Amino acid sequence: HRIWRYDLETFGAEAKPEQLLTQRHFGRLNNNGGLESLELLPPSGPEREPRILAITEDTLDPRGHIKGFIADRHDIAWFGLVARQPYSPTDMALLPNGDLLLLERRYSPLAGVGMQMRLVRGDEIARDAVVDGEVLVDLGQRYSIDNMEGMAVRQDGNGDLIIYLISDDNFNPLQRTLLLMFRLEMTEAEHRLAPAEGTLKLPRNPEADGSSAGASGSEEAEPEPR
Repeated sequence: HRIWRYDLETFGAEAKPEQLLTQRHFGRLNNNGGLESLELLPPSGPEREPRILAITEDTLDPRGHIKGFIADRHDIAWFGLVARQPYSPTDMALLPNGDLLLLERRYSPLAGVGMQMRLVRGDEIARDAVVDGEVLVDLGQRYSIDNMEGMAVRQDGNGDLIIYLISDDNFNPLQRTLLLMFRLEMTEAEHRLAPAEGTLKLPRNPEADGSSAGASGSEEAEPEPR
């Protein structure tokens, strides 16, 4: 697993990947259940760059929770997300007030596909914390859904949240690529939520300015496999 940055604003389609984080920072993750959801958080202080929030699909910590982390440069702060079986996280979006909307999906030959969205309080995510969240919607096979894996959120002129979901058909003729749109109506008090200032951009590689490349956090990272 690795996270790369592409400077599209400067180089457009000619942008080359800049390595930010690799396996040595994450430690051991499941082969097909590693990093799945990524989001950017505001900087932790002045003159700092945005932080990277990541949640794995089904890699569990020793407590049985889904592993996630916040990376402030190469400082890795691990936390746990309560697993709500049979669902697995696939994407997330940062809301204007700093909370997170989490998209999860499930599949079994008997029950078919399913999806749910969880609202996680942003101020609860911290090093060694365990977070859960309120389930806003839980949909099963009788709805027009598929393998829902992508999510984006914007706020409309009324202050309500418009949520876009997209499915991945895996090049399988039995699956579909669907684009769904939901509206989350906000209360009058919630309309006054302050939006994030400007557009967050991925930080640059700390090694480029001589910063230490060593991993830190609540658990020791393992060497990158060769």
